[in-house]
Amino acid sequence: MSATALDYLIRAGDAFVATLPLHTPEVTRLDHQRAGRLADYAWRCAELADHAAGKDPEQFESAVAAHDMADRAYVITTTIRETRTTRSARKVA
Repeated sequence: MSATALDYLIRAGDAFVATLPLHTPEVTRLDHQRAGRLADYAWRCAELADHAAGKDPEQFESAVAAHDMADRAYVITTTIRETRTTRSARKVA
């Protein structure tokens, strides 16, 4: 059985949800790396959702939602990076 765009949407959503607890004031380098891997995985799921949807309009909506989840995971990863950079700058100052 081949995966549908909805299957990939669920996987991308799971990756996004897994990034949420990583964004804390005490974020570490390992948290940042994990968030980056999760965001990359979410993007890969979005690409696979596009491929699975093909020209099927019913699956297209799931593919678009998978991209939305991937975008959200990337935003959290970027925020984690900025938090770490800001915190590191404060330590130096």
